[in-house]
Amino acid sequence: MARFHFHIYENDQMTPDSDGRELTDPMQVRREAVETGLGITREALLGGRMASGHRVLIHVDRENDPFLKVSIALEIEERMDDTAAGKKQPRRLPPDFRKRKPSTKP
Repeated sequence: MARFHFHIYENDQMTPDSDGRELTDPMQVRREAVETGLGITREALLGGRMASGHRVLIHVDRENDPFLKVSIALEIEERMDDTAAGKKQPRRLPPDFRKRKPSTKP
């Protein structure tokens, strides 16, 4: 049984896992890393700490050797229209918005 360490990076702030966990199955390790990253992302989003560009990385080491990396990033794109009152209001995104590929332009 190997000991795995799940080091957490949230917007370049590192929280090391000095204790680690003993796991036998690589899929168990993968599931733990993904669930950890999603949990941190969810808490940050619901707690209002998360803005566009927020990034969570889980670096997993097995016996001090790199084993797995999970990266979760949040990008928010809002389109705004002017209203008659001069305030900005969100505009509905086109129905095919989710199907569009991200732009590769700098």
